[in-house]
Amino acid sequence: MTRPRLGWLFAHDWDREALDRLAAAGAARFDTAGFDLFSFPSNTGLVFYDPVRFARRQARRGRALGWRGVVSHQEHFGALAAALVAESLGLPGATPESILTGATNCRRTRASRPGSCG
Repeated sequence: MTRPRLGWLFAHDWDREALDRLAAAGAARFDTAGFDLFSFPSNTGLVFYDPVRFARRQARRGRALGWRGVVSHQEHFGALAAALVAESLGLPGATPESILTGATNCRRTRASRPGSCG
């Protein structure tokens, strides 16, 4: 049986460890992209980061490689990028609008009720 091929965006630290375990267990084949937001010099990628350009590039890559899904556990850049890629490839997932709306609502709630929204 052929393992599904998935895109995993911003897979670093714990995510990378999980990805390696899943790949070793034969669950899927993973293609990764994205910089480490919390380590220098990788996080200098934030300076020129364009989420739409990044997502378009990953969608082209995913189409060429036959991705059957795209995932990211990075709650800001990764969630939006994965939603944009999934939408472009016709894969299931959250819509980019829902990601942006959720982030906006969380900021409003956090401002009025400190300690909410994580």
